[in-house]
Amino acid sequence: MKRTGTIGVFWGRFDLLHIGHLNAFEFCKEHCDHLILGIASDDYCNAKRSYDDSTTVTPRKMWNSYASRKRLLEAFRQVDEVYAYGHSCPYVLCMELREKGIEVEAAFLNPEYEGTELYNEAVEKLNAEGIKPIFVPRTKDVSSTEIKEIQSQRN
Repeated sequence: MKRTGTIGVFWGRFDLLHIGHLNAFEFCKEHCDHLILGIASDDYCNAKRSYDDSTTVTPRKMWNSYASRKRLLEAFRQVDEVYAYGHSCPYVLCMELREKGIEVEAAFLNPEYEGTELYNEAVEKLNAEGIKPIFVPRTKDVSSTEIKEIQSQRN
């Protein structure tokens, strides 16, 4: 695949797609020429893991498989490429892509994690590598987690 211009990366699970995702993709595409979405692998989503010694994260039940999520994301005109990842750090994703010869210049970050230790460390490392961290504005009153909660209450 030929990549031209500024390459940016945005990452997430992208399980239940909604207008907030479209808004985020449009924002990202306004700030780069080639948008790569890092999409969480099924193994990553289903594994119990720890971000640090004090925080354990339980697996999240995914509604859609990786293959289905990938296919849906590739249908967005703003998305140029989809890449599977299996970790929680945007810095690691960017370094993986650089090892494959993809010169990432912008990392789009979810604002809900801004100020956390994980993200502060990632932002510092991204800046040191010359990758611009950009926090993506969140769409008000839209959340996949809330959609799942409402749906589970209906069942």
